[in-house]
Amino acid sequence: MADAMELSPLTELVPDIGDRLLIGGRITALDYGHPMFVLAVPKPSARWRELVARGGHACVTLCLDPIPPGASRDAVEVFLSRSIANGRALVGAASARR
Repeated sequence: MADAMELSPLTELVPDIGDRLLIGGRITALDYGHPMFVLAVPKPSARWRELVARGGHACVTLCLDPIPPGASRDAVEVFLSRSIANGRALVGAASARR
């Protein structure tokens, strides 16, 4: 995933990874480079969708540490913060496909 999207460590400038977000109807998804599948973005706010649809960028963060299945949003934030602090997260700025 990281290689396909050309993500970088947080110690570098956040790269523009291109038009990888798909927004249509009630669906929001990330094209992560698989030829047949995309990754659903769970419950983005209407404001976030509008910002990205108008040409804004979203930060895609890939956490290299495993997150337990069923982890709450708060738990995910803790894992993500820990991974970022330990240099175990990769990032890129994605925009919406038009």
